[in-house]
Amino acid sequence: IDENTIADLRILNLSVLPVTYNDQFYKDVIQTHSVEMSCLAYLNGQAVGGITCRKEACSDSLFRVYIMTLSVLAPYRRLKIGSMLLDTIMNNIKHDCTLDHLCLHVQTTNEQALGFYGRNGFHIHSRLDGYY
Repeated sequence: IDENTIADLRILNLSVLPVTYNDQFYKDVIQTHSVEMSCLAYLNGQAVGGITCRKEACSDSLFRVYIMTLSVLAPYRRLKIGSMLLDTIMNNIKHDCTLDHLCLHVQTTNEQALGFYGRNGFHIHSRLDGYY
């Protein structure tokens, strides 16, 4: 994702996610977070899915990849686009031996997202009351 495609990500996130991200979030995606930590999926010239991640320290020598957003337009769900986006990030980072794990937050009421992440190998580590 770069300056030419960041508007596509913003439109996608506004269409799909229950959280509205500010301008600084989108600036950070293209200016602060490394290129291999985000990507968009296009079908017939339209952005239908996107993922953004950031690298966070979890110890003195290890980092984790935090999934900030993962969105797929409703008509394109169940086509493995979300899984392909996750796979792209995992392939981009697989040679970085400082990375320990991937993580994210999901609303506990979002059964569809919980099922998706479960099918993709994630498990619930803990619950944070009042996060959303």
